[in-house]
Amino acid sequence: MLHLLYGPAASGKTDLLMGRIRTAVAARTPGQVLLVPEQYSHEAERALCAACGDSLSLYAEVLSFTGLAQLFLILLRRSQLLIIQIRQQL
Repeated sequence: MLHLLYGPAASGKTDLLMGRIRTAVAARTPGQVLLVPEQYSHEAERALCAACGDSLSLYAEVLSFTGLAQLFLILLRRSQLLIIQIRQQL
């Protein structure tokens, strides 16, 4: 599910997000994505690793908008290939 979090600068948005992801990682809930602008992706990755520890990569990841678009295209191509394979088997 997509959750949008907005508010003025220095209102605790980042701390809240890091806390929620940390809780999800501790509960071993996969599929957590922190979507950030391109120029913030490296800094966000480092902050998330510091907050969540070594098991982070199993349950969460930082994606830029470009990274999200690339992931979407990869998944779309895979689904198209799967549909083609199913049609060929029929």
